[in-house]
Amino acid sequence: MDAKKIFTAHSNFFQSHARLLSVSERKKSLRKIDRWIVSHEGAIINSLWQDFRKPAPETLLSEIKMVRDELSLIRQSLATWARPETTPNPLTLIGSRSQIYRQPKGPALIIGAWNYPFTLTIGPLLGAIAAGCTAVVKPSELAPATSQLVADLVADCFDPDYITVVQGGIPETQALLEQPWGHIFFTGSKRVGRIVMEAAAQHLSSVTLELGGENPVIIDKSANLSAAAAQLVWGKFFNAGQTCIAPNHLFIDRAVYDSFLEELQKALTDLYSRENEQPATDIACLIGASHFERMQQLLSDAEAQGAQVVVQGKQEPDAHYFGPTIVKDVPLNSPLVQEEVFGPILSCIPYDDIQPVYQHIDSQDAALALYVFARNRRFVDQVIAHTTAGTTVVNTVNIQFANPHLPFGGVGKSGVGKGHGWYSYAAFTHPRAVVRQGPLALNRFIFPPYTPARERVVRWLYRWF
Repeated sequence: MDAKKIFTAHSNFFQSHARLLSVSERKKSLRKIDRWIVSHEGAIINSLWQDFRKPAPETLLSEIKMVRDELSLIRQSLATWARPETTPNPLTLIGSRSQIYRQPKGPALIIGAWNYPFTLTIGPLLGAIAAGCTAVVKPSELAPATSQLVADLVADCFDPDYITVVQGGIPETQALLEQPWGHIFFTGSKRVGRIVMEAAAQHLSSVTLELGGENPVIIDKSANLSAAAAQLVWGKFFNAGQTCIAPNHLFIDRAVYDSFLEELQKALTDLYSRENEQPATDIACLIGASHFERMQQLLSDAEAQGAQVVVQGKQEPDAHYFGPTIVKDVPLNSPLVQEEVFGPILSCIPYDDIQPVYQHIDSQDAALALYVFARNRRFVDQVIAHTTAGTTVVNTVNIQFANPHLPFGGVGKSGVGKGHGWYSYAAFTHPRAVVRQGPLALNRFIFPPYTPARERVVRWLYRWF
């Protein structure tokens, strides 16, 4: 792979063709993707199964429907988004017209993630195409079957100078990051996010970084405990916990602590009872051996610190399968709380006073997501006021990602910039200010020379306009 050659080809194609594409032509490109997805639904499901045995219903919901919903919104809205926006003028600019034109930033680099290897690769690509950019897509090498699927999609639908897929690992990614992209859209870990941002800074390329976080959950005593337990068990173990917005650890009011632990166990039995007889029926496997070993180490460390395992899921090392696990009385300094678990271990922590919970959350990196379960609205408003997070959801989990109208992304160390729908389109476009001066131009009255009479005019304009 010659990264410089690829970038040069994309830069030339952008200058001569992509930036000039009409809204209609961009929508045609998006329609090609939609048709390809519909006709290759089985192949998408199969590729996710090959990579980490993801259940077909989860693939349909989180990989296929997510992309198609966002694609539909962009196609319906693009003509409106791309229309120049007329802005108000101050009185001093009487006779002029001010507008904002959204223009593509240039050749874009999209680096996808392995945990949702289709959604988190194709999703940003929709924004790049809608914006009028060219794009080089780098899928994750940890999900090779889906990486090849994405390459097939792009090869079937687009000129390689317009959209290109580069497969490979760290060397290929590093070579691509050396190029002066108009925009880089990265989804992945904080560690790699820092590398991406540092590389982008060498060329002053703009970035969108969708990173992770230790997403806390607060369970108030006013919560509907059975409903909350079902939501959390589903949200935590969906995709085997390999979700950037998955609940990480639960702060539970001590008044309902024991009752809630019982509800969690009931919900786990209701949703995932088949896992005991046939593992990986309703829960995916982990992506690789190192991730499986990390789960074992996290659990072992927590037990050594005094945490107690309430439910221990089955383990199959050869398949990288780690069954749903619930742990209680986890110390705040445990890696299960201090790190993003990114796996099927749910930690429970009792609290007597909510203020120390706020202090702990503030002491951590800002969360990508924060969840609150309560029927007391004043309590919910208090939690939102006392915490910071990329997104917040009340009385359920994970569904914020399913709304393409909402901005998705973190804050601080959980992410830079936003994606999805309009926000992806905005990420790949530059809001260019355009001012058109008409025949009446007041600014000619403030030209030099600055005589006493001219100064009086300036002071009058300053005071009244």
